[in-house]
Amino acid sequence: MEMKRWLLFFHLFCLLVKLQTSSSTTSCQQEKDRVLELPGLSVNVSFEHYSGYVTVNEESGRNLFYWFFEAVEDPSSKPLVIWLQGGPGCSSVGFGEAEEIGPFHINPDGKTLCLNPYSWNQGKHFSYSSLRFGHLSKPYHVLAENYIGRGQTYLQSIGKIFSILPSFKLKIPLS
Repeated sequence: MEMKRWLLFFHLFCLLVKLQTSSSTTSCQQEKDRVLELPGLSVNVSFEHYSGYVTVNEESGRNLFYWFFEAVEDPSSKPLVIWLQGGPGCSSVGFGEAEEIGPFHINPDGKTLCLNPYSWNQGKHFSYSSLRFGHLSKPYHVLAENYIGRGQTYLQSIGKIFSILPSFKLKIPLS
């Protein structure tokens, strides 16, 4: 078990080094993924947010959905939180963002949105990712046969999100 943890830590460290040295320019995909309006939201927001899919397995065409929210307060100096929670009926996007800590909550009518005054993106950038592949209308696909495979899949998805959003790359001192 300890070896598996070290392998996962090593993969994470390699990803962080790669992200630290990547370009910080805005990508074309970033502009495509920028959310300009949301159905049911009647107010303007003071932060940028992006959503889209990242391919995590080219052969099978498996994609993970992400939704990234810029920090409201002084975004150029704020850290990033990658929020992953999951299990059937408990998605990072559908539950973490829409019911708990995200900037948008679903109103009781089920059709409109309101701003969450206690959203955690007030002081940090937040990235929420779906922990399943495909769309809700498609069958569930197993991520991998083991936790190391799942960890590698998520690390790969984080790297791909930051290739889309390079200006939000992790700012980690490598000393």
